[in-house]
Amino acid sequence: MDFQNELNLNFLVTQHDKGNGLGDFADIAQVIIAAVNIGLIIYIYISDKNHKQRETVAENQKSSNLIKLQGFKDFVVAPNFVHLQLFFSNLLLLNARFTTDIISEESNLEINSYIKSEVSKFRINFNDSILNINRPLFDFIKAKIESLSDELITTISDSNIDLSNSDNFERYIAAQIRYTKNEIVSALVNYSGE
Repeated sequence: MDFQNELNLNFLVTQHDKGNGLGDFADIAQVIIAAVNIGLIIYIYISDKNHKQRETVAENQKSSNLIKLQGFKDFVVAPNFVHLQLFFSNLLLLNARFTTDIISEESNLEINSYIKSEVSKFRINFNDSILNINRPLFDFIKAKIESLSDELITTISDSNIDLSNSDNFERYIAAQIRYTKNEIVSALVNYSGE
């Protein structure tokens, strides 16, 4: 009897396996689901790893920029800022040179020479120190100083403007000097170390 029961049991199991294939479909579905899960795990792991690497690179770049910025401020701007202040202060002292409403040719040449000399000193003492740090900032400051110099020389050469009048000096000379100074200081303050 035991033999017969075992034979019947084997027959039933064999018949069940040869049935409609529902068990096979379930097994295949489980394998597919497991493969998709493994694929998703790998995708999430790689995506997370890449995201962390991008964050690390961005953080290192930001840290590097902060170090550069601090070095720029400590070693370039702070020790040389006095030259920037002195340059603009010396240009504002031009008002003492306008004692009459008409400037002689000799005085005009002397004032133009003075302005060019001050621009040269500024370039050597201040702007050249920026050249190796940030070329675009150097070019910006250089262009602003050259434009100011040209405007001052043109205004001083204009015989229709009485620069001995303090209101005219303020309007045509001092306002331009202060405006240029503010633009340069703003560019230095907004420099981000890049």
